[in-house]
Amino acid sequence: MEKQRIKSITKSGRRLLVFSIFLLLGSNSLFSHILTYAEVSALSILPAEGEKLYAKKDIKFEVLLPDTKANSVQIQPPNEIQNVSLKTLRKSEIYGENTSTKIEIWYNFEKKGDYQLPPITILLHGRKRVLRFAKVKISENPENMLPRMIIEFSDGTTVSSDDNAPKKPVLSAKVGEKISFTIYLQYATQLVQFNWEIPKDSIFNQTKTYEFTEIKYREKRITDELIPIADFEWTALASGIIPMPRMKLTATAYNGYRNNLLMPAFSIEFTQAKKTSEELNPDAMIFMDAFTAEKTDSKSTFSQIKGETCEKLAQLRKDEHYTPHKYFSSKKQRIALEEELKLPSNQNEFNIAVFYFFLAATIIFILLFIFFLKKKKNTWTLISVVLITLSLTFLIYSSIKVSKKYAISKGATIYSIPETNASSISEIAPGNRIELLETVGDWYFVELGTISGWCNKYDVIKIQK
Repeated sequence: MEKQRIKSITKSGRRLLVFSIFLLLGSNSLFSHILTYAEVSALSILPAEGEKLYAKKDIKFEVLLPDTKANSVQIQPPNEIQNVSLKTLRKSEIYGENTSTKIEIWYNFEKKGDYQLPPITILLHGRKRVLRFAKVKISENPENMLPRMIIEFSDGTTVSSDDNAPKKPVLSAKVGEKISFTIYLQYATQLVQFNWEIPKDSIFNQTKTYEFTEIKYREKRITDELIPIADFEWTALASGIIPMPRMKLTATAYNGYRNNLLMPAFSIEFTQAKKTSEELNPDAMIFMDAFTAEKTDSKSTFSQIKGETCEKLAQLRKDEHYTPHKYFSSKKQRIALEEELKLPSNQNEFNIAVFYFFLAATIIFILLFIFFLKKKKNTWTLISVVLITLSLTFLIYSSIKVSKKYAISKGATIYSIPETNASSISEIAPGNRIELLETVGDWYFVELGTISGWCNKYDVIKIQK
């Protein structure tokens, strides 16, 4: 009897223990705080910290639901919006003093503009809640943009290199009055060259030069910020509508291309001021160049061979190399053009038909060797061995010639290492054929005579099919 009573007590104790464990495990969900509609409405879905709001780029938005477990949240598919595509979304638990749930959503915007994304509906413990997005302004992705040059005057007037030339003067000022402005560069990773035309009947001074720090490829920071280049002061000595000095600039875009920028032709109207002749002394006219080594009338370090001519040379050499029936005509045209441009014309292209000829000959001689060997014709077998050796030698030679890669220089700067901030070794003038020995990213290791080094692939035209 006593044993039955002990068994009954033990059984009851086990049940009580199991019930306590279940009660303990379920206490969080039974007594946890459920966010009210007002509390959820007070939350806002924002772009992640440090996220760049650029078009055609996946942008992450996020919101944190406090005191909420991830398994109690269900996210309903959001509504679609024009020019915006939902990439993915996820939820995850954030552990700390109180467990919270982070919701992350990735959107891609096709165009720039101001956007109000549609709200997202979630089920929180089966109860419907609405999360709203903050308004966002999407800009063009600088990585896809061409460099721009901007002139900003002290009164806030701006003119950029991609504007159309205005018909009327952009400013008016008194003769003898100083006009201050700053040159900016946008969407660029490197400043290559900067100069301008000398204005007439005026004092034109550069008052400040800013250091343009070029950005290494692996460390580049994509930004749409305006980068200052130089400050200027312009004082007119005569009245009338005077053209603005044409600013010229060469810059490297984020995609590696070099772009030549020229400000549109615009003017400033200068009116006569009192005592101008007394206040100004023509002998005091000073012109300070931003880069004294460079002047508008200075000759380019490269010859005047245009890109179209380089393209034509590359096409002729391609036909000479890859097209058997055009070999002689292409070679003749190419030599005539190179002699006209005073370029080396003795660098002939090896026609690929020669390689295929010796390949076919080697196969035929091998088949003949096998045939004569089976027929036991020793003399012909020996002759076929000699022919195989000769054809195989020429085949190896022609395969080496065919495997070599060449390009036409468009005016390539040669660097010691494949980085634009490295010291330049030399320059190869446009039109010259150079050999490509190695490729690393956007860089070729090239050789021309005793010159060898790295150049950007956008500075050459590869000779290939």
